[in-house]
Amino acid sequence: MKITKYLSLGLLLLSSSTVYAFTGDFAGSWKFNVDGHSYDVTLTLTNGNLISGTMLDTEYEPVETKLVGAYYGNVIKFTQQSNTATMTTPPLTFTGYAFEGNNSNAMAGTFSYLQNNDNTESPNPIKGWYATKN
Repeated sequence: MKITKYLSLGLLLLSSSTVYAFTGDFAGSWKFNVDGHSYDVTLTLTNGNLISGTMLDTEYEPVETKLVGAYYGNVIKFTQQSNTATMTTPPLTFTGYAFEGNNSNAMAGTFSYLQNNDNTESPNPIKGWYATKN
């Protein structure tokens, strides 16, 4: 009888507890450092977990490109859409993670190039990036 009572109490406490799942705050203006190059990035949350935005090269090519992607919890993945008329490098695919706690206005991850704008991964090594929120 005591075991049933404790088991029932444990199930009641377990079912009433809140499960905490961290979700990154990706929307807003960001300063990106992509393998040593600076970019101004603006991200907007759209339907559900989808993301759109812009990326402006602040060092070499004063070109603004579009970003599209999605996020799941603290993970983000997006692709820079190629503007072949003005862009001399292939688009980039980014995967990253939002930081928690005192660094909640930061994220970091990896990126890779696409070859010839045909959505196939190039043999280039994966490189890193980090970003801080403005």
